[in-house]
This record gives sequence, structure tokens and C-alpha cells, in this order.
Amino acid sequence: MYFHRSEDFLAEIAGAGFTDVRLKGVEGPAWALVPPDCAAGHPLIEQARLVAELTDEINSGVASSSHVLAFGTAG
Repeated sequence: MYFHRSEDFLAEIAGAGFTDVRLKGVEGPAWALVPPDCAAGHPLIEQARLVAELTDEINSGVASSSHVLAFGTAG
């Protein structure tokens, strides 16, 4: 297992030749606040999704998610 800081992950992906790299948190920072029995459409899930979207605007905030995806353009 390897833990990246956001800036290191961006640099690693850019170093592999990708451009326009963006990071997205899969769960977002509120993932631990949503009980596992919450069904789709539950207000807590919607609120957690909104927090995740807001956090994705700040690369360092993405790291508060358990999993991170990198998106970029292959050059």
C-alpha cells in the first residue's frame, strides 16, 4: 500500500506523460459520517456527495477521501 500526497500524485501522473491532470475523491471527506445502511436517495448521501464535489475543487482536499482517481489526457 502506498499513500500519496495530492501534489506528489499529480507530479507522478504528469511525469508519466499525462496533461490536464485532475484528481477526484471517490468517497469524499464525509464518507465516514454516512451509516452503511443508508439507502440511495437518503439526504445524508446527497449531502456527502455535495461535500465531495466542493472538496474536489481543492487538490489538497481530495486527500481526505479514502480513494482518489486521477484523470488526464494522454500526450
